[in-house]
Amino acid sequence: MLNFGAVDYEAIVWVNGERAGEHRGGNVGFAFDITDLLKDSGNSVVVRVFDPSTDRTIPRGKQFWELKSAAIWYTRTTGIWQPVWIETVAPIYVKRLRITPDVDNSQVKIETILNQPTSAGEKLRFTATLRGKNIQTEISAQMTGGANPFATLHLNDQDLWSPERPTLYDLRVELVGANNQTIDRVDSYFGQRKIAVQGEKIFLNNNPYYQKLVLDQGYWQDSTITPPTDEAIQYDIKMAKSFGLNGARKHQKVEDPRWLYW
Repeated sequence: MLNFGAVDYEAIVWVNGERAGEHRGGNVGFAFDITDLLKDSGNSVVVRVFDPSTDRTIPRGKQFWELKSAAIWYTRTTGIWQPVWIETVAPIYVKRLRITPDVDNSQVKIETILNQPTSAGEKLRFTATLRGKNIQTEISAQMTGGANPFATLHLNDQDLWSPERPTLYDLRVELVGANNQTIDRVDSYFGQRKIAVQGEKIFLNNNPYYQKLVLDQGYWQDSTITPPTDEAIQYDIKMAKSFGLNGARKHQKVEDPRWLYW
């Protein structure tokens, strides 16, 4: 699988001169199965990107449609601006996870999105850990034909997430075959937290929470909307917290997932 984190705005991809696929949209990831396009050696990948800067119907945040930035409008961006990587997968594999914390019941609900329905005898194994300690393991047998199986993990003495104490659980999801061998494995994470609105107040984990946010435009001097390094992302977050702030307002771009992690 050839994966793109994000490309602004329209991308067409060729592998060894053969068209692998195309994608429209500058803020979400996409992937192409390039198995049948590969050679034993000497492979080439070509990406054509088109971003019609004068088309104001395209979501652009504060990217200016003119050549130079002015007033409240920023430098426009075109091209690959998030990581690109290749990975090998089995014929059936985990595409993504949808993780929903349930603080009131001390549990977390996990939806596993597969690329195709499971076969007879295949099952999923879920393991949650906290600071290296195994918290919960559950093996869930799946019926043939299920492409989006659900599971619920119960967390005793749950460790809640907050900006002041951003605890993250590690989660491992394994797709296991009838012979009990692992077909695919995905490592992820989640924060056990509950956000709600009651009247004019925001509640975090059933307690009122007053937000003090920095307006973070998400631009860097030399790379515009592309974070130059992991350290640069961490620096911005640590600086905001050192000022006594507890969050960030991102109003013009869908940030790199690494920013959400840190």
